[in-house]
Amino acid sequence: MHKFHIKSILLGIGMGIVLTAIISIIYLAGNQPTMGREEIIEKARQYGMVFKEEVILIEPSEDAKNNDTIENKTTGENLNSDLN
Repeated sequence: MHKFHIKSILLGIGMGIVLTAIISIIYLAGNQPTMGREEIIEKARQYGMVFKEEVILIEPSEDAKNNDTIENKTTGENLNSDLN
């Protein structure tokens, strides 16, 4: 059996990279994006994305600020006794 030489392997990898680069340049030559900015924004809104300026921050109510009781949302049990 014939042994592989490191030079042959590197030459093959290099030729593959160059060939792939040439094919991609030919394939992508003159390819312009088909969607404009407005179309991209419209598509993003369909998927639920919003601009950061559109986000409304809701302040917590006074009851939530003054309430020191921590409750487990799933079972409803009081967790303050565990903290002390």
